[in-house]
Amino acid sequence: MALTRRDVLTAGAAGAAAALGLGAAGAPGAHAAAGRAGVQQGSVSALPFPTGTFDLVTAVETHYYWPDLPSDLLEVRRVLKPGGRLLLIAEAYRGSRADWLFAPAMRALGAKYLTAAEHRRLLEGAGYADVEVHEQRSKGWLCAVGRKEAAD
Repeated sequence: MALTRRDVLTAGAAGAAAALGLGAAGAPGAHAAAGRAGVQQGSVSALPFPTGTFDLVTAVETHYYWPDLPSDLLEVRRVLKPGGRLLLIAEAYRGSRADWLFAPAMRALGAKYLTAAEHRRLLEGAGYADVEVHEQRSKGWLCAVGRKEAAD
């Protein structure tokens, strides 16, 4: 099976560090050491990458804390290549089986606490196409996916 090169941005320090296999001391993992991956600090509100850089952007448990979620989703769309996808994963979402636990915590943190329908509307409102929201209530998570139009 031939693998093709993909350009992927993982939004969120913990996700990026884990993806690269970085230890507590920041020692590079195999991908980073081979020059195939790296960690770059920046704000999702002004990503330090040219337009159309990434095939995939992932945000695992981070979008709750983005400064301006609607605008930040537009910024993520900017750095996606035509046809590229955004994937958001959330365990803390309104309507989950753990609302009793997450709702007070998210309020205390000042975090966005969205329903599955609100995730869909946000992605659609930011211009993503083919938006899908997959909810696994029994496992306590959801995944929202949107695609940047080829002729955007």
